Amino acid sequence: MPQNDLPDAFSHVSAWVFDLDNTLYSPRVRLFDQIERRMTEWVMATLRVERAEADRLRGHYWARYGTTLAGLMAEHGVEPGPYLEHVHDISFAAL
Repeated sequence: MPQNDLPDAFSHVSAWVFDLDNTLYSPRVRLFDQIERRMTEWVMATLRVERAEADRLRGHYWARYGTTLAGLMAEHGVEPGPYLEHVHDISFAAL
């Protein structure tokens, strides 16, 4: 695509959303720490495992599937909605 056609190729886009961990917000505000804790809590409760096993599983899912959620979906048939609601229910007070 010629450079001058690039703006037309995206003219239909009204908004962009970027979800880049510790990029939009400084790591100093520790938002992702809250999400990590909530991911581990969710794995513990849903799979009925202890914290150490939940952490191990999260590492396995991340290494094999790229995200905890993708691993939960692939290996346990987890529906993403409840997981996403839980892990993203964090405090933004630090902002």
